[in-house]
Amino acid sequence: MTQSLISQLREVDPYEFEHLIADLWEEMGFQTEVLQQSQDKGVDIRATNQLGQKHLIQVKRHGPNSVVGDPKIREYAGLYRLEDSVDQVYVVTTNGFTPQAMDTADTVDVELVNHERLTELITSHDQEKILNGHLHKPESESEFEPEPEYSLKSRSNISVDDTTSTANKPDSIPNSQTATPADIEPGAILRGEDLSNATLEGANLSGADLAHADLSNANLKSAELSGVERHGG
Repeated sequence: MTQSLISQLREVDPYEFEHLIADLWEEMGFQTEVLQQSQDKGVDIRATNQLGQKHLIQVKRHGPNSVVGDPKIREYAGLYRLEDSVDQVYVVTTNGFTPQAMDTADTVDVELVNHERLTELITSHDQEKILNGHLHKPESESEFEPEPEYSLKSRSNISVDDTTSTANKPDSIPNSQTATPADIEPGAILRGEDLSNATLEGANLSGADLAHADLSNANLKSAELSGVERHGG
């Protein structure tokens, strides 16, 4: 599972995380009950299925620097005596366990679910249903889009009469349109752009980076070109 999901699980409210784990067990065919703190007696979730199996689950929503130690595993082993007919005690965490805790768990029959196994369980079932409503909503993807290599207020007014194919040039300027001075911002980065035959009359290109740009036959009448970098073009 991706580090992104692990990080998100560690950010979930601890109480909300209990409900997320309950939803995971529901997807595994169990009916679950998230117990109130006043009555949990060390049990966060009780899960039973139609075969009569009963799981008692202790949930630990930890950060990347916290692990569950041996004393806690010995404590949770006592949950077998808390209720009748308990088939398995689970300890689920968003991080890991100490080596001593893992050795003790084998001895006292406590099943450990660390962050890696947890994410495997989530992704092997209905991940979207399990996580729905529990994770923080991600920021809009548009906020993480990289900045373009050049700054144009609009590309809809650039005119290029070029007979060469632009199929392999995703950043090439669109054909058959007309530029106005407002279309290009001062200091625009147009490095390596194919501007042959472009109509840039009156455009403000001051401070623009036009290195290696093809300006052959471009209409630059009345264009502001102060500080323009054009070496190699």
